[in-house]
Amino acid sequence: MSTTILKYITICSSFIQLCQYIVDSKSDNEDVIEFKTILANNGISRKVKIVNCKIARYKESGTQDINIIDAIEQIRNSISEIEKEVKTVAYRIQYNEQLYFTLGGIREYKFNNCCRRLKLYIAQFNEQYDNFMLLCEID
Repeated sequence: MSTTILKYITICSSFIQLCQYIVDSKSDNEDVIEFKTILANNGISRKVKIVNCKIARYKESGTQDINIIDAIEQIRNSISEIEKEVKTVAYRIQYNEQLYFTLGGIREYKFNNCCRRLKLYIAQFNEQYDNFMLLCEID
């Protein structure tokens, strides 16, 4: 269980910082604003912190329940997918901000596909989160 927990905690710390970077971004691109809204309105950071607290309790108690370990691994995978998308958007925001001019938006990165993928990944994360919370209630 400790390997899964360590992987999860490592991803979570960088993930929360990355999400905060995007939310704090000054970009006025409407797709970026939508992306920021999706991140802010889904409470991902809050849910990740809740899972961290639950994991800490299981770690202290020494629980070796395979279902909980599997649920943590699935949450970790979901967060990893969201993190990849957020990193892509962070890179694109930096690129767009460094352009001196955008030639009418021709050279500027677009974010509509990123928003669609993020919504999908968040839906998967929410499902994994709900499953984990149900397992915690049973245990």
